[in-house]
Amino acid sequence: MQNALCNNAPIFGGEIFRYAQLMRAGCCANTGISLEKIMDLYPNPVFYDKRVWQAMGSINDSIMIQPGALQIVWFNENNDGIANAAGITVGTNYQKQIIYSPNTGIPIDLTMKDDCGTLHINMYANPKLCGLPYDLFATGDEMEGETFVYGVRIVNPA
Repeated sequence: MQNALCNNAPIFGGEIFRYAQLMRAGCCANTGISLEKIMDLYPNPVFYDKRVWQAMGSINDSIMIQPGALQIVWFNENNDGIANAAGITVGTNYQKQIIYSPNTGIPIDLTMKDDCGTLHINMYANPKLCGLPYDLFATGDEMEGETFVYGVRIVNPA
């Protein structure tokens, strides 16, 4: 609530996934508190992702991201609008085109060239993950410095 996050901000990590599963199962509801009701009130989806906690250095570390706070931007060299519009993507010994990653949908430049029987295939992508700027809110604003991407650390692992 303090950071103005929506209730659906996903959390990716390791140990926090186990905690969320235990809350859903009601493991510790011996005091009369409905843990299931608490989870219904705060429906942040929690996902296990070993790449996240490995990159952050500990299974107790996770990341919480407001939807839309991170965007992937890319550049394609082979996306020549004029040549493509004219249908010129093939030369005497080469072909340039864009293909898309089946896993991510990111466009990849593909260039194939035949040098007297030697085939050269080059594929490269130029994606960049961009977050919101730190100066999104004015100096002195209560939201100053917020980027809506947060690290979460479990300090009392069981």
